[in-house]
Amino acid sequence: MHLDNYTWEKSRKRRTIALMIGSQGELIVKSPVFTSKKVIESFIKTKASWILSQQERQKNRIHPELPIFKKEGFLYALGVRMPFVCIDEGPSKVIEEDEKIVIYAKNERLFNKSLTQWYRKKTADMVDLYLNKYLSMLTVQPLSVGYKRYRRKWGSCDHKNNLMFNILLSAHPCRHIEYVVVHELCHIKEKHHKASFWRHGEELLPEFRKIHKDML
Repeated sequence: MHLDNYTWEKSRKRRTIALMIGSQGELIVKSPVFTSKKVIESFIKTKASWILSQQERQKNRIHPELPIFKKEGFLYALGVRMPFVCIDEGPSKVIEEDEKIVIYAKNERLFNKSLTQWYRKKTADMVDLYLNKYLSMLTVQPLSVGYKRYRRKWGSCDHKNNLMFNILLSAHPCRHIEYVVVHELCHIKEKHHKASFWRHGEELLPEFRKIHKDML
C-alpha cells in the first residue's frame, strides 16, 4: 500500500497528529483541524517504516469473521491459510481435503451456516483439549463452557465463571487457542487485567504475555 493513499480525519478537539491502521490495512490520519497537508505528508514519511510494518502485520492478522461467499477463496484453519472451493450441489457440508477445503452450499446462508458449524466443532475440540490440560492446575473451576459468535473478541468469563469462546477461534494457530483458554481461566480467579492476572497467566503458560502481544 502506498503511503500517499490515506484517509484524513480532522478534529477541532485533537491537539496532535495520530496514525492508525484499519482492519484492511488502510492508513488513517487524525489531526487538528488546521494542520496542513504538507505537515501531514512530512509526518507520514517519518513514520514510513512503522506504517509498512503495521500494514503487513494487519494483512496477516486473523479477524473474527467468516470468509466471503464465493466459488473460490481462502480461509484460516488452525493458523494455516487454506484455499476453499464452494460447490453448488448436494447437502450442505464442509469436507477437509489434503490441500483445500470443499464447501457444499447452494447459497450464502447455507455457506455461512455450514462454515459456522465446522468452525464450532474444531474450536470445541481444541478448547476441550486445553481445558483438560489446565483445569487440574486450578482450585476454582468454570461453571460452564459455551460457544458463540463475537465480533471483536475471542472469549469471555462472566462474574459467575461461565466461559464463552468465539466459534471462529479455531481459525487461529494452536498456541493462540491455548492462550485464549488460559486467559479466560485466569479470569476465574482474577476479574481484571492487573499485574496479578498476568502473573497468574505466566504461571500456567510461560509465553502468556508474548502470545498476547502477537494477537494484538
